[in-house]
Amino acid sequence: MKFYLLLTLTFFLAFMASMAAQQVLFQGFEGAAQDNFSFTASPAPYNNIPAEDVWSDTTSTFQISPASGNRQWFMRDLENPSGGGAFEHRLDFGPVDISAYSANTLTFQFYTIGYDADDSIGYYIAYDNGTDWSTYVGLNKNTQAWETVTINAPAGASFIRLRLAARQNGGSDFAAWDNIQLSSANGDVVAPLVVSAVVTGANGIQLVFSEPMGVSAEDTNLYTGVPDLVSATRNTSGDTVSLSFSTPFVNGQSYVLMVNNVTDTTGNALAAPYSFGFTFNNTTPTLVITEINYNPPSNDPDTLEFIEIYNHGTTDAILGGLKLDGAVQMTLPSVTLPAGGIFLAAANKAACETFFPGQSFTQWSSGVLTNGGNTIVLRNSMGLTLDTVQYDDAFPWPLEPDGLGPSAELLSPNLNNNDGANWVPSTTVTGSPSVFASPGVVTIAMLPTISFVNARTLVQENAGVIKIPVKVD
Repeated sequence: MKFYLLLTLTFFLAFMASMAAQQVLFQGFEGAAQDNFSFTASPAPYNNIPAEDVWSDTTSTFQISPASGNRQWFMRDLENPSGGGAFEHRLDFGPVDISAYSANTLTFQFYTIGYDADDSIGYYIAYDNGTDWSTYVGLNKNTQAWETVTINAPAGASFIRLRLAARQNGGSDFAAWDNIQLSSANGDVVAPLVVSAVVTGANGIQLVFSEPMGVSAEDTNLYTGVPDLVSATRNTSGDTVSLSFSTPFVNGQSYVLMVNNVTDTTGNALAAPYSFGFTFNNTTPTLVITEINYNPPSNDPDTLEFIEIYNHGTTDAILGGLKLDGAVQMTLPSVTLPAGGIFLAAANKAACETFFPGQSFTQWSSGVLTNGGNTIVLRNSMGLTLDTVQYDDAFPWPLEPDGLGPSAELLSPNLNNNDGANWVPSTTVTGSPSVFASPGVVTIAMLPTISFVNARTLVQENAGVIKIPVKVD
């Protein structure tokens, strides 16, 4: 009996010791019990939807969806009269006592779209329980996707404090934070993360992990979903793995790479399988942006924004894997566009298809067509620009598309569509008397050409007025 009690007590003490040897604080803005990493927001949260001023935890927006779960901390137009201003907005975490742990790792995710040169987003980190925030690290101002930041506290640190900070002065730039986590332990018990995945070419994928990985990272059996993987190679530091495939990816075909059971140098495996979906496309079809509806008059003008893309080539265009970038972001779906065919991208698929009956739209993933002008870029998977338009609401661009009713239409896909003089306001009537646009229809204007009647004309210097005949077709 004494032996049984002693054994039970031994297991209990071992369990309590293991619990004491680990500390995990997390904040995902879900309002759940697991959100135990407390923080202070300065200024206080605000969410003025009509004015599009946001500094608050939110669900998905048109621009950004949470990295996981249903909520995120979202930011838009921080310089505003709704509670913001021309100052730094902050989320402060800690200080947290980490003196009892030898390994302390802090991670968080962030997403940015189109932050300008005068905007800033980043974080401060400190390893004491004071009030000084002198160590600042700036972050990528235009990630177009969720990225993960990993911070390993130095050995011997007693406390850790984190401040997430942003300053932003316009309504067309967006950012979000999610999944802030502090993991503390005696010894490395922190599961590694896949920080990013990118297609490097027709036969390659590169994975970046949050820490150096063990030899298992070179086991090709742990990477599934994409056929013909022949090698997985770690870099010198061990935190990056390059995958090579013997067969090139099929243009326009969607793939999902699964990563599972890969371990770090101390044997910690991924906490959950990681999936990376992608569609590769290195083709160069003749695609032309032919209509832009960037500021239609409505209660919410963003919902009727659209871009029209025309296949001006003589053969089918494989769209899957091509990307819209710049003002808006999306990966085009796996469809084939015939010669003369039209693809329509929209801010709000449902709203556009209701307003323009008979037309099919694909909703872009993030971004907006800003009213004061912006750049739209169409690229393939290797980054080659297929078409680009820097539209504007000033001469030589037509002025009417900026909120007065019509979209901007290209006179002809044969013309330079980056020249505002080649664009006109649409005159096509829609179901609303205040909106004019023709998504899904490209009319190639018959433009006059001027040529000389005679190939050569001899002129004397002192001949006075000279008449040179020309022909207008």
